[in-house]
Amino acid sequence: GDPNATYRLAKPVNVKQMKAKADEKKRKEEEEEEEEEEGRKRKEGRKEERKKCLAMKKEKREKEIKDREEREEERKKLLAMNDPKETACMKLNDILSEASSCFMKSLFTKSRDKYEEALDIIGKSFSSLKLTCDEVVVIKFMFARACTNTNVYSDIISGHSKLNE
Repeated sequence: GDPNATYRLAKPVNVKQMKAKADEKKRKEEEEEEEEEEGRKRKEGRKEERKKCLAMKKEKREKEIKDREEREEERKKLLAMNDPKETACMKLNDILSEASSCFMKSLFTKSRDKYEEALDIIGKSFSSLKLTCDEVVVIKFMFARACTNTNVYSDIISGHSKLNE
């Protein structure tokens, strides 16, 4: 070739157009990132709302249970004031509930003591407590279980003898 010849490109290159396209592409990418971020924030917001809602529902259930228990306690107190036999039944139920709770927590000595206290009450006033023989057998069995779980020989013998009564 001729050194003075001018060469023509197939398409003229316009730097301004290329820059404008690059800027447009960058702007779209930023918009997409912003939209994704907003979507994540909305999703997190919904999660937080659900957590708050679940917490409120749980709190409401717990309050209802507590209110129900309080009403039941009030009812029991009113009944107990009018009937000494009912007082003895409530006391026995409270002792048995504590004995069972201690057994479940592996507090076998305290459980044994509470079952023993319950059996003493039953022995003194069986007829007024409205218990069946099966219920007494279960209480004796639980006493024996608590005794054997203390791993003390005298307690094991005591539990065995209670089963044989």
